[in-house]
Amino acid sequence: MPTPAGCKEVRPTLTNFKNKISSDGEAAASRMLFGWLSCDTQREQLYSDLIEKKEVLAFESRSLLDDHDDKDCCDEDRPKTFRQKAYLVVHPDHVEKAYRNSTASPLQWSHSPYKDLGGTFMLALDQQSRPPVLPTNPKVSPCPFQSHDKQREYCYQLLIDLAPAFDAIATVAFKAGAALPLKQRKFDLADLAETVAVNYVARLFGFSQSDLPMLKATAPKIGNALTHVNVAQHFVTDLAVIPQAKEALATITQRAAELIDLYDQPVGQEQEDRWEDLAEELKQLSDYWFEHPVHGKAQKVQRLKALGPRFMEFKPMMQLMAKDYSVFSTTEKAIMVAGLVGGTITNLRSALCIAVNQFFQLEAHDLTVVRKAAVDARLKHEDANWTDPEAERFRAYVEEALRLNPPAAFVPRRAAVDVTLGGQTIPVDSLIVIAVGGGSWGPNDSHRLGTSRPRFDMCVLPSRSPPAPIAGTRSVAAPTASACPFSRAFGGPPEAKIGDRAEYLHSCIGKDMAMYSITYSVRQLMLLPGLTQALDGQTGKPLGLTKRSGLICERYPLEYEREKLLRQSPLQTVLQVKNPVPENAAALRQVLQFGAPFIEKVLREARHVHFASFMFLDNDSKLILFTAYDGDFDAYIGHFAHEFGPLFDRFFAHIENGPPAPIAEHAFEFVQFLRQFQQPAVGGLFFSAYPEAQADQISWHFNKNRQFDFLTMEGVK
Repeated sequence: MPTPAGCKEVRPTLTNFKNKISSDGEAAASRMLFGWLSCDTQREQLYSDLIEKKEVLAFESRSLLDDHDDKDCCDEDRPKTFRQKAYLVVHPDHVEKAYRNSTASPLQWSHSPYKDLGGTFMLALDQQSRPPVLPTNPKVSPCPFQSHDKQREYCYQLLIDLAPAFDAIATVAFKAGAALPLKQRKFDLADLAETVAVNYVARLFGFSQSDLPMLKATAPKIGNALTHVNVAQHFVTDLAVIPQAKEALATITQRAAELIDLYDQPVGQEQEDRWEDLAEELKQLSDYWFEHPVHGKAQKVQRLKALGPRFMEFKPMMQLMAKDYSVFSTTEKAIMVAGLVGGTITNLRSALCIAVNQFFQLEAHDLTVVRKAAVDARLKHEDANWTDPEAERFRAYVEEALRLNPPAAFVPRRAAVDVTLGGQTIPVDSLIVIAVGGGSWGPNDSHRLGTSRPRFDMCVLPSRSPPAPIAGTRSVAAPTASACPFSRAFGGPPEAKIGDRAEYLHSCIGKDMAMYSITYSVRQLMLLPGLTQALDGQTGKPLGLTKRSGLICERYPLEYEREKLLRQSPLQTVLQVKNPVPENAAALRQVLQFGAPFIEKVLREARHVHFASFMFLDNDSKLILFTAYDGDFDAYIGHFAHEFGPLFDRFFAHIENGPPAPIAEHAFEFVQFLRQFQQPAVGGLFFSAYPEAQADQISWHFNKNRQFDFLTMEGVK
């Protein structure tokens, strides 16, 4: 689903869209519209125009029209119709009506567009206050679910029970997901965010460590399908995306069913062994959450006393499901897990990228304010937290960023009856695309478009959207909460009422669960020293956030001052020994043996090398050099080109295709020569027990009062 280009010369307005239809036809106009919707800036300009005109934009869609009368059956062999009209709904009043009427009786808007992902997918099911209509065809089996009312209530209550652990899980998920990417100065935030999301979901739901690769492989397929159903199906043809998503959902469902049964009662020795492994992982996870990196177990005990027993008693969602026999079967529970998991990982990935990207669009002063808010929140709480004013202030900035550019930017609905919006009659069975960003449009948004000032409210007050409720309670927002623009985009708790009417336009079941991870992860990223957008080597401009179909965040290159958090770097070079190998390997051994005192002297005086060692492999045909050093690679290698000059000349004379000699006079060439043999650590894994300490600091600390006398073999003062 590529993002179209070539429409930048046409300003995104309803008038220009209609002119395009007149001049080039419906298909060309739809391609231009997709270009606008896929570009953040052009999408905002289009929204501003449609909101000002209070109109709905009708366009030609490539999507398939469902002509089947039986809306509750799961039969996928139903007739389809091509080339229909679809409608982009942007004005906040129209968005509110579409959301409100999704739960009205009689039903006006249906969730059925999501049925392409499977008839039992929770997003595909409409709320119903009447008994479901069973299929008229006796050969068609009724779906296990007919309405998502009971599903949502069941999952929502489970999330309430899990809420006390959200902060701990968000904390450990970021540590786990960011561990490898942040070993490098440059990293891809999209990849980091996805790994954080996978870890968060896995811990919360109760998947094992071995399931992480499966979750990371399947989640993008589900995310692609959600994007296709939400908006892309109207503009591009992708016959593979839905089957791939169904296969991914089936994989997660199957694994979830296995784990739910395992959490319930292991049967047989094989399952007993699996259960013991899973129980040990949960114990290790608890230790990882609360083990202080310096004070160890004593600090852990102190924190547990302050936090209370609720964390020690944490049970993941599938374990809670396993012990509940009242409503749903194991298969039905597993289907719910699969639906929640796929969407959550995709949205978390996008939200992290979008929030950081929005911050980097701010002016320097405003960005400093956001960084200061992150520092204040970190000083108050090391872990994820929502309850203090400092945490609320930073969360408010994150919410403002996501309000302006929602990670789930579009929501589909199908008209269950003829509906009129903005003077436009939308016929029954027509598809609409709800513009989530339009629904959360604030009073100050339009006049900032086209100005140098970012469309971002730096005076935003702490959000009025309620924090996640504590187990056993129901947190209900104040009656004015729906006025908060963020709640218009992301909803609120379904039990919040004004009289008999729901206070929120809609309810995003995973909002609170996701916001803990999003807020904490964004906070930790903004704390990275010197964090900035990576630059294009040719143009010098930021590479920026790459999105597909205006939704899926594919790549976001960032960099930071790594040396302030991790001083050391590994040098791991694999050098080929010259032929004949036995003679040259023996010569290399002699160089190292007789040069050892000089090598140690130079390394010690350099004061930026932590350790160094050599190793022969493959019958002495390869020589491996390992070192850990402080600072920049070029400076490190260039320094030793001068210091080791004659010794390096003798050493590299026995290496295949060695550098030009004398090496001391060809330092630049020597650096480039050695760079080509540098092997990265597998997965970027490089552990340091003292990441912020330099070699000279360590040497000074341990040797300032004692040195070792190799003649007497004793320590001397």
